[in-house]
Amino acid sequence: MVADETAGAPDGAPARTVATFDAIMAAPDLGEHWVEIPEWGSSVKVRGLSRGEWAAMREASKKEGSDDMDAAIVDAQLLHLGMVEPQVSFEQAVELLNRKGLRACGRLTEAILAASGIGDGFREAADAGAAG
Repeated sequence: MVADETAGAPDGAPARTVATFDAIMAAPDLGEHWVEIPEWGSSVKVRGLSRGEWAAMREASKKEGSDDMDAAIVDAQLLHLGMVEPQVSFEQAVELLNRKGLRACGRLTEAILAASGIGDGFREAADAGAAG
């Protein structure tokens, strides 16, 4: 439900809609869209990650004894969590990344990052962690 907060608004001010917890939880804010992969002659449906998925992915991608992330694990987690059609397991994502072209795989990971609201700064940090 959404509450309509109109009482006490200054003259001429638009009414404000205040969301309830249930309305927020029901809102489809992860975003799904199709990504054309010309190299494969097909499309893949991807979605953004939730904050909880993002945190779990970052934790699972940390190198042992460090806060740096392993870029290969980050990419596999992104595909595993963000691919909607087809869905892939983590192991399938690793295989896909190891056997398919960098450009095509990059289209998918970048689309999932964009749908999650993550900018280029994350990719640069993950790549720097892989180099270190």
